[in-house]
Amino acid sequence: MSALALVEHTHTANQLEVALSAVPTITDADEAIASATKVRAVKAALKELGNATDARIVATRLEIALIRRVGQLGAAGTAFHGTQVRSMCHKLAELDDNAFEQFLSQVIDDMSPIKAWQRYRPETDSERAVRERWQAKAAEHRKRLLEDGDYYAEWDRKRQDAEVTYDAQRKRSAVTHAVAEIISELDMDNRPFSTRELVTKIREDFVAATQNEYEWADDPEIGSLLEEAARTGLREDAIDAGYDHPKRLTYYDSEIGWVRVPWHIASVRHLAAHAEYAQQQADELQSKADALRALRDDWTSRLRDGEQDTTLLSDLSRRRPSERAAP
Repeated sequence: MSALALVEHTHTANQLEVALSAVPTITDADEAIASATKVRAVKAALKELGNATDARIVATRLEIALIRRVGQLGAAGTAFHGTQVRSMCHKLAELDDNAFEQFLSQVIDDMSPIKAWQRYRPETDSERAVRERWQAKAAEHRKRLLEDGDYYAEWDRKRQDAEVTYDAQRKRSAVTHAVAEIISELDMDNRPFSTRELVTKIREDFVAATQNEYEWADDPEIGSLLEEAARTGLREDAIDAGYDHPKRLTYYDSEIGWVRVPWHIASVRHLAAHAEYAQQQADELQSKADALRALRDDWTSRLRDGEQDTTLLSDLSRRRPSERAAP
């Protein structure tokens, strides 16, 4: 009876073992692929019927053996669609019989072939070399920690610095997330809000939401982090994705400071104020650009004829007017 026929008529762990032993006799990749498909159906049926786990484990081993056989027959690149399965098929085919049997013996749970391969696959020579190298370094590190006081002190300092850095990043991430939610809530409201009001609300909501979760909720640095997150959040989502207009309009009020008006309640007056503010910003940038161009022209004029523009400004500053290029 062919291996395919054996698979079609398997009902117990013993029958699956017989089919497993027959896999090396398969000479047609299509037969191996069809058998692997049948095994998956058999295993699903066994699981649905609540049959013994040992039969399903053997079925997993049988499916893995059939995938290996596909690779041995040179069909790994065309038989499977998933990159992971194709890679596993190639790697299984590269194993000698002893290594493959050792791999199969470790599959003692009902799982997919991919999961079994990820968990139990044999270590390659390069992976073994990397592991042994890191183990040697770790052993040397532990030895020096015990025997070298200066080494331990430096390691402990770095460890503490890393903990401080991690805590700061955790704080910043929590603040940014909380601020983003509050800005989104205000954007959906039906009234304008000031930057001052935003910062106050952010601080109140953040501390109220985190005082029992984070020991640093009342940290003195939180205030500056909240203000920074507010400014960053307002800048990052200033343009409403998918639309040709801002999420909110901004203008300055002499009594309440900077005002943000969500687009859905903004008027033409608000848009005009926002446009004026944008023009003021553009004028300031243009003024800075004009000043920088004038400065560039002045210092470029100090270069001698044919001199490269890589000359340092500090060197040019020491030259007398008579040493400059002729106009």
